[in-house]
This record gives sequence, structure tokens and C-alpha cells, in this order.
Amino acid sequence: MGEEEAVAEENGGLKVESGEQKSSWPTMRFDVSPYRTHHFSKQFRTARNPNNFLKGLKWSPDGSCFLASSEDNTLSLFHLPQDGGDSNGYGVPVPEEETIRYIFGIVLLLRCTYRAYDAMDEITAAFSVGFNPDGTKIFAGYNSSIRVFDLHRPGRDFRQYSTLQKNKEGQAGILSTLAFSPTNSGMLAVGSYGQTTGIYREDNMELLYVLHGQEGGVTHDPYILCWDIRKSVEIVYKLYRATENTNQRVFFDIEPCGRHLGTGGQDGLVHMYDLQTGNWVSGYQAASDTVNAFSFHPYLPMAATSSGHRRFAIPDDDDGEDKNELQLKADENCVSLWSFYVEDNTYDENNGVASESHLQNVTEEIVLT
Repeated sequence: MGEEEAVAEENGGLKVESGEQKSSWPTMRFDVSPYRTHHFSKQFRTARNPNNFLKGLKWSPDGSCFLASSEDNTLSLFHLPQDGGDSNGYGVPVPEEETIRYIFGIVLLLRCTYRAYDAMDEITAAFSVGFNPDGTKIFAGYNSSIRVFDLHRPGRDFRQYSTLQKNKEGQAGILSTLAFSPTNSGMLAVGSYGQTTGIYREDNMELLYVLHGQEGGVTHDPYILCWDIRKSVEIVYKLYRATENTNQRVFFDIEPCGRHLGTGGQDGLVHMYDLQTGNWVSGYQAASDTVNAFSFHPYLPMAATSSGHRRFAIPDDDDGEDKNELQLKADENCVSLWSFYVEDNTYDENNGVASESHLQNVTEEIVLT
């Protein structure tokens, strides 16, 4: 036991098994609000597109950087700072083409393009995209169909699977989101605008279940629904988020250990829920406008949020012309990085909260190794 604690201390509180070198997820404290470590807003406010706004973000698998997408068809890449300085971010324009582009690595080189065609031999746009767990195929959601591309065969070759069966059972409408089982069980969940979620086999797209109970499209339903796949007849519980008055996609995330879920909403808050009980745990103010994405870091006790929504210029009563500039606050249309306190042997003497200095050491040690 003493050796394990020593190893954990050397790794910033993360326990590492000597044989397989596997790190365990740090236990984050949600009874204490996280603190903002970095904030970005100027990068998304340009004169050529004053109504630009963020639409979502996601960490890279290794946690070294994250991508943020915005309304001006640009992907902005941000590297995680290692010295406490500013994160160096830059944007890559994404053309408005109905193609799927595989952008490789840190330098964002276009390596392959995958195109889907409809019955009229015209390019059709995907509404959702995802890699399968082993990274050999790209699954894309369309209107009542899924197209599967072989990663090693770019171009227009694909397999198409209809999600609406001949007896009209299955899923109809736009398939707006895809999610693969993290346990590599070979199952794929597909959400649609038709207020259904379908569970399929990855290898042959056989429909296993159709889950009902949503009040809106799966990506902006005011409730996040939880089912037990072993007994999918009833909903286990519902988690509320303020999204009932928007058509915007609002993304949630589950921490790597699978215990808690974080989600944003129109109220600018991030809400944390305990997935074992379905109870609300805590919340904190992340922005003054819609928090459309929340993403846990894959290894560190950190998270990233993006906020923003479409705004319209208000006509001036005097001359009847629209105002050219939208007055935005610093915490509107922005990206923020948050650090959570962790439960370990280093606490503040007064209130038992892990000290910021210790948390900073945890971050630096893990990033630099």
C-alpha cells in the first residue's frame, strides 16, 4: 500500500499500475466550483462575420489539444498550455461542400475525402459523422439512412443501410447524432429528429431496439434520457437541461470513469449529474449565453466549454439601419478551460479543498510525461 501511495504521489495523485502502466481517473470534487484557467473570445469575433458564434468543441484522444467549430465554417485548433501561458490556437476554414473530410493530426492536413451520392447521383450532405471504435470505418447519418465508408478506400465507395424498414418500423427523419458503445460491444446508438433513438449492430446495422420518450430532436431535447439496455422498456431517469427554446445543438459529455455527466444549456450554466443515481450534483456559471458544448479532458481533472448562439442586429430607430457591430460581453461567444479540484491527500488546512498549487503540479506532470 505504501508503494502505491508513493507512485500516486509521483504521478500527481494518479495511481499507476507498475505492470501495465495504466492510470486511474482522478476523483474530481463537484461540491466546489471549478476555476477558469484560460479564456478565448477574440478569435471568434471578426468584422467580416460579426454574427459568428461557436457551435461545439471536442478534445483530441490524447488530450493535447481540442477543436472548436464555429458558424463561419472554421475549425479552430487549440493546444493545451504546458507552462501556464496562453494556448496557441489557429483556425482552418472548412468549405461548404457536402463532403466528409478526414483531417490528419496536429497540422490539419487534408488526407482523404469521402462523398455520398443520392439516387439522382448528386452529392448529399451528412448530418452526423463518427469513427467506429477500431478506426477502420466512418459512419455517417443522413435522412433515414446510414452510410458506411471504409477509411482505406476514399472517394464515393460506401455501403448504405436504410433505418426505415418496409413495414415502416425503425427510424425515420434526419439522423443527427451517432455514438458507439465505449465497451467495444459492437453496438451503435443513432439519434434522430423523429424523437427516437435506435440501437444497431455495428457489423451489419441490424436494428436491435428503438427507444422512445424524447420531447424533441435528440441533440436539443430538454431532457437527457437514460436507458438500461438490458431492460429497454422503461426510462431509468431524466436529466434536465435548459434547451427547450432553441434549435441549437447542445452537447453533453461523460467523465472517463463513467460516474458523472456534464451538460450546458441556454441559462449559461453547466450542470453535473451523478449517473449512478440520476441526481443533480452541482452547477456553475460558465458563460452569459448558451453553453452549447461541455467536454471532459480524457486524462486530467479539466474540462472545456464553448458558448454562443445566433444573434440578430437591432435596427436603429433614428435611421432605420442595422447596427454593424454586436456588443458582446467577455463571457459570451467564448471558449473556456476549467480545472476541477481533486480528492487526494493534499488539502487546504481551512476547508479541505485541494490547493491550486497542487492541482497545477498535477497538470504539469501529466502533460510533460
